[in-house]
Amino acid sequence: MEKTREKLVSRYKDSAELLTQPCLLTTSREASESPPPDFVSELCMSQAIPEVTSSKVHEMMVYDAEIENENVDSGKAALDDYNKRCQISPRELCSKTSRNDNQKFCCQNQKLQFVEQIMTQIAALPMDHIDERATSLRCQGMLLVEDLSQVESSLWVKEKLLSISIASVFALPSVDTLQRQARKKVNVQALYDQTVEAMEAMLRCLLSKNPNATELLMLLDHLAPWMTSGQAHERARTVNTYVSLLKFAATCPTFHMSPEFPKLGRLIGQLCLRVNDPRKEIGQQAYISCLEMETDSLETEHHQRYKEIPGTYNLTRPHQNITNIIKAFEPHLTSRQTTELLLTALGCLKEANKHTTAASHTITSAIMKCYKHKLQEQVPDIVDQVHQQLSFVYRFRDRQIMMRVISQLAHSYMAEVCGALLQGPFPMTRFSAEIWCMLTKTCSDYELTVLVKVLLKELQLNPKATGNYITPLAAASAFCKVLSMPKCSDVALYIYPQLLMALLVQVHYHIRHNSVAEEECEPVR
Repeated sequence: MEKTREKLVSRYKDSAELLTQPCLLTTSREASESPPPDFVSELCMSQAIPEVTSSKVHEMMVYDAEIENENVDSGKAALDDYNKRCQISPRELCSKTSRNDNQKFCCQNQKLQFVEQIMTQIAALPMDHIDERATSLRCQGMLLVEDLSQVESSLWVKEKLLSISIASVFALPSVDTLQRQARKKVNVQALYDQTVEAMEAMLRCLLSKNPNATELLMLLDHLAPWMTSGQAHERARTVNTYVSLLKFAATCPTFHMSPEFPKLGRLIGQLCLRVNDPRKEIGQQAYISCLEMETDSLETEHHQRYKEIPGTYNLTRPHQNITNIIKAFEPHLTSRQTTELLLTALGCLKEANKHTTAASHTITSAIMKCYKHKLQEQVPDIVDQVHQQLSFVYRFRDRQIMMRVISQLAHSYMAEVCGALLQGPFPMTRFSAEIWCMLTKTCSDYELTVLVKVLLKELQLNPKATGNYITPLAAASAFCKVLSMPKCSDVALYIYPQLLMALLVQVHYHIRHNSVAEEECEPVR
């Protein structure tokens, strides 16, 4: 990591002066006309923030490197410091310690302001072309973000700086487009490669400082929105960065992802959706990322046993590639991870992309066919998420994929599905009514009996005892939809006496509840 850092610093040392001419990084306060020569004292003690140039950014980098080199004699310095402290009174020692802490905080605060100013300039760079000045600015900004990895995370907005850094690279036009606009005046490919190298080095540095699954998920979440981009070159850049970061995690000796990490299913789902990308090279890279994810997440003995399952990427059968990945991971996924994988596949249906829809159908079919037994505890969450997302899915065939998941869950867990639906919004929405009608059409006679018994049981509850007046009303609304189906005519005759009595009792409960509420609201005369 240090070698990569030194390489990047030395690479942009010569180009740093380009930024001092037409592209100065100005601050909210004007700098003095003759700033002090000592950069460190200026950084810590000045009241006005000086004008930030690329050369000063480089000086700050060199200063940090010199500080690190001084650690060679840290043993002797620590001993001398101890001897001096033995001769200082506790009050003087406390005063000096407090002063050093304040000075350190001042340095960190000034550095944060410098980084934020640079990121502001990066965000303002034109995105229709690339040149040496913009490349140098982007790379040096990312190097400064690396430096902030040593600062306490609560003192700087990591997410904001990461978003700006990543967007400044991924949002660029394709390299071919940039080269045509440059007309061979600059080597666009070389400049772009330098920028990508700096970005990936920044991500690796942040992960190496916190080598855990939570940090990896945070970094990958910043890449996730670009995975579903409508531009092929943006998706390709994202998948390549995914591969780079996962390879680093797989080879990092201090990194370990627990097999029980709950968000593992979401990461697998995001990559599986890209395996079916219309650009085959993107699908192949996503497949490689899944293999790296398998290395990170599986225990050693499991990985050795199942490492041959995914096989090789099949260009002609992308759906088989997804099925192979599911088969490789699912035996080791927990109930929550399987649910995350399923919900990730269903969530992509809002994109209205035929390739993504096909991948989603493959993932959901594989899970519901072989691993439905893992979902019993998560049925309420699945039903709730499906109900929330139905209003954002506009194509009928995409909504049918979601409906099919609910239907297949109901075949095994009808009581759980009905209970989750009754906890939904009231009055009943159009999509809730659609789900109840679908359940009635697709269920067997036995499952229909279970459905009716669940609704009747909820309708017979005493709301005064439970404090829940909404669920019985939701059950009554569901009965209206279910019994309106021709399939339920025989069931309606069978339960008619119980249903009528339950409805009359609920009317009594609600009339009495409303009367009590009105009496409490009447003013005392």
